[in-house]
Amino acid sequence: MLVTAATRGIGLACVEACAREEAQVFLAARDLQRGEQVVAGLCKQGLQVQAVYSDAARPETLSSVVEDAVHKAGRLDVLVNNFGFDRSICKRSLCPIFVTSF
Repeated sequence: MLVTAATRGIGLACVEACAREEAQVFLAARDLQRGEQVVAGLCKQGLQVQAVYSDAARPETLSSVVEDAVHKAGRLDVLVNNFGFDRSICKRSLCPIFVTSF
């Protein structure tokens, strides 16, 4: 399972809930250092979570984050696409990225 924008709020809640059910969870963060800090806290609770890098403002990371998770897990069964975006991203079409990546 891959959860985008997962260092706080709804994304983090999804990560925690699924990790508690023993899912293999990847926490995607645009600030990988922050993601690693969050993962360290979750691991202290006995949860198995890994941090991966993804930044919605950098479209190339939308593909690379999936590839990273698949490389580490062997496959990806679930994507929780939690990231928000601003008008500058809305002006670009993300459809081709999602069609080829997800």
